[in-house]
Amino acid sequence: MVRCAAVLLQCITLAAVSRETIATRSCVDWTATANGEVRGILQSFEACTAAYWELAALIPHSLRGVHDATPSQRVQLHGQKWVEKTLVDKTLGMADYLEEAIGLQPITISTAGVGPVVRAVVAAVAERGGDIISWRAAQQTAVQRVADSLAGANAALLALVPPHGRHICKGLNYAFMYVACEVIQYVDRRIVDTMLLGFMPTGEVPPGGRYRKVVEGPVEPFDAAENSELFDMVSSRLSQAARRARARGTDSSEWKDLETLWANVVGDDGEVAKGLMDGGPDGMGYTRRQIWEMYKEAPGGPRCLLRFGVQQGGKLRGCDDGALCGHNERTQMHETIHCIRADFPAALAREFYKLCPADVCKLGTDDVEAAYRRVLKCEALAYCYSGLGRAR
Repeated sequence: MVRCAAVLLQCITLAAVSRETIATRSCVDWTATANGEVRGILQSFEACTAAYWELAALIPHSLRGVHDATPSQRVQLHGQKWVEKTLVDKTLGMADYLEEAIGLQPITISTAGVGPVVRAVVAAVAERGGDIISWRAAQQTAVQRVADSLAGANAALLALVPPHGRHICKGLNYAFMYVACEVIQYVDRRIVDTMLLGFMPTGEVPPGGRYRKVVEGPVEPFDAAENSELFDMVSSRLSQAARRARARGTDSSEWKDLETLWANVVGDDGEVAKGLMDGGPDGMGYTRRQIWEMYKEAPGGPRCLLRFGVQQGGKLRGCDDGALCGHNERTQMHETIHCIRADFPAALAREFYKLCPADVCKLGTDDVEAAYRRVLKCEALAYCYSGLGRAR
């Protein structure tokens, strides 16, 4: 997470700020939280205020106050769903689509995704010239030092995490996240509160203001009969998958996929062992009866999601099927994510070329391990379970 934050603040410049100078700064309002306990912690630890000013001093003047606008809502014409216009017919099969795409002349690069923030970042990086790598390393060291200084405040914040998420989130530095969001004035002022206390997996999900606006109708919560029927469906599908795997033998892909999914959860290096999932008293999961007994007081009872496998980079990644199991249609969103276009790397390279045409441009990405597994559901809806079986 510190690495992720360092990337978030990669366009910051090193500046020496003494403790004496920090002490003369005014207090911080801490508008990045709506939770009174959180605000009290941030205000009571002097390290949080000191970290705020240290981090703020690292941001170049050219990047301060630079923000991208929230994407506008897409308008549906004549009642038809909005679809993106493409240069190649999207109804073509993958092979034909790629063949036509390769043959496009001239090659067209859009400016989509290249907004004020990207242009300001490119200019700041280009200005550094040849020392950008050593400069960035020094920046990461400075950011790490700030993050380390917040250990006490973070321990107090971790005590606010709902019990079901404390083991999963024990490695997150919430104090640093609050400080970083306050410094850069991130548009979603409640994002860290959600990370700390959990988000709503179904029902109405409050908007954060960062993503494209959408309009969806209200939804009804699941009742006990629907949840029971879903358990029946998941159980039936798992039984069918196991019978099919046994019929085709241990060398079949069906058998191997089921066993891999099982090992990924309850194996020696699985999600239960890593603390990313609750595997029950023996670490091998719960029975249906145990789950219903645990959450018999929850409105509608527990909810089960069928887990399936997706091949990614040579690994089989487990995914919980929210579409098949009805979660998606019982979730009311006020905004939706928007992805960059495929030509974004080319557009980014072009921006660099405008300022430093003689240099070689190398692009890369950063990733956070199991990031999606470290985002909590809120305590009131902590009873969603993955339906998982094996071939044996």
